[in-house]
Amino acid sequence: IDTNGEDPNSVTVTGLPNDAVYDVIVYTKGGVIGRGGDYTVAGSGGGSIDAGLSDGLVAYWNFNDGDFNDSVGDFHGEERGSDPIMFTDGPSGSFGPALNLDGVDQFVEITGGDNTALSFAGGSMAMSAWFRVGAFDKSWQALIAKGEGNRWRIHRRGGDGGFAHAGGTGEGAAGVDLEMDKWDHVVALSDGEAVDFGTRLYVDGEIYTEYDQTPDLGENDKNVMIGENPDANGRTWNGDIDLSLIHIS
Repeated sequence: IDTNGEDPNSVTVTGLPNDAVYDVIVYTKGGVIGRGGDYTVAGSGGGSIDAGLSDGLVAYWNFNDGDFNDSVGDFHGEERGSDPIMFTDGPSGSFGPALNLDGVDQFVEITGGDNTALSFAGGSMAMSAWFRVGAFDKSWQALIAKGEGNRWRIHRRGGDGGFAHAGGTGEGAAGVDLEMDKWDHVVALSDGEAVDFGTRLYVDGEIYTEYDQTPDLGENDKNVMIGENPDANGRTWNGDIDLSLIHIS
């Protein structure tokens, strides 16, 4: 969308099922986030994004209040690390603050709520986040994770320069190298019925990796970690993370 205050325009999407959840992302001309001023997203009945678009949302950490709380439930987080976690500006002014993790020992551990509920065992799930890589300074670095095996995780794979995603399946090779110090958007999907795919990872609206194997998400009692892996410690993220979401699709 290329728009400005003098020449507003709109896009209407119809025919989407009402019993699903959608992340609405506005990409503007030239890829410049925030170009043209304000954007309003409305559900089918008008009004706010809550009008039918947030059904099924389980947890939402936007860090806008400078804390680590879940804004839609009780999956609240606690900071970990030798130094207090700092915040930085998100991908645009409307996003508010974002986590700024030092890559040494900082991460957010989700200690609130029933941690097994975030396993999505036997089901489907989606996760989305904005992120910025400060540095790939260790072999494995977790953006967000529930654990190893058939649990889910998104991370830098080994010494590769790109992400790999495991969401109830084994992970394959990493995707193409990611740029440093650039805001990107990621969406990870696991379809328990494997209708069109088993797992799929999008980066900036484009398919990044995809696997046909049917996911079998397993349960564990480990806490979700933002910027670390509960089953393989020492995989801390170096960079920024904003508004991570998890929901059953």
